[in-house]
Amino acid sequence: MKAEEIKLSSQRLGGRGNKV
Repeated sequence: MKAEEIKLSSQRLGGRGNKV
């Protein structure tokens, strides 16, 4: 995943920063 995608995903997961 791209760094940007990781940041967006982390925000979606409530700031957990998990890689889905």
